[in-house]
Amino acid sequence: MLAGTVLGWLLSEVLVAVLSGVFDPPPSYLTVPWWYLTGAAALVLFALVAGAALVVRTSDRDTVSACRET
Repeated sequence: MLAGTVLGWLLSEVLVAVLSGVFDPPPSYLTVPWWYLTGAAALVLFALVAGAALVVRTSDRDTVSACRET
């Protein structure tokens, strides 16, 4: 996740530098979509908690008998 963040940031910097001649006026700095990043982090956290809760809830069952029930 850290490598993806760093590579995304570097790619953004390169794109702004390359495309600065296209924009009028060119951006002086990158903006960070904090609402989007916060929402994505909240969804990841929710998925982790839900997955962990499901594993804890089903871990006390016998696997073979649970498979036979379905």
